[in-house]
Amino acid sequence: MEASFIAQIVVLLVAILVILVFLLFVNPRKKQKAKLKKAQQKTTNEPECTTLQCIFKTIKDKNSSQSELENSLDLLMRYHKNIPDKLGIRTNPEFEYYKEIFFYLCKHKNATTKMILGLDKNLSNANPSYKQEINEAIARGLAARRV
Repeated sequence: MEASFIAQIVVLLVAILVILVFLLFVNPRKKQKAKLKKAQQKTTNEPECTTLQCIFKTIKDKNSSQSELENSLDLLMRYHKNIPDKLGIRTNPEFEYYKEIFFYLCKHKNATTKMILGLDKNLSNANPSYKQEINEAIARGLAARRV
């Protein structure tokens, strides 16, 4: 009887040991994987701000990195490449955002020549009627950068 009692205790201890090993090693990994998956989903599912105002806000922010500026310019070219037509000889009021974007991009410390000239070229090709106004906006921004 003592032998069967000792065998039962050993089996019970082994069962407890298996449960503890399971809790210590298997569960934390699942939790870590779940946290990683949630973090990846948040980064991949975050909607990009594609409005002209939001793009302008990113470019205007002096702390924006070079990659953030490039991303904003890519969004600008993807979603807002075509400037609304002129109203007779006057520019469309929405063009004021583009002028400000050029101004702040030219002044930005992390903006590169490639970014500025690329935006100039792409917008000028997409909107030939605004070519002169785009050049004036760039000249204004470059003049402000020198100050």
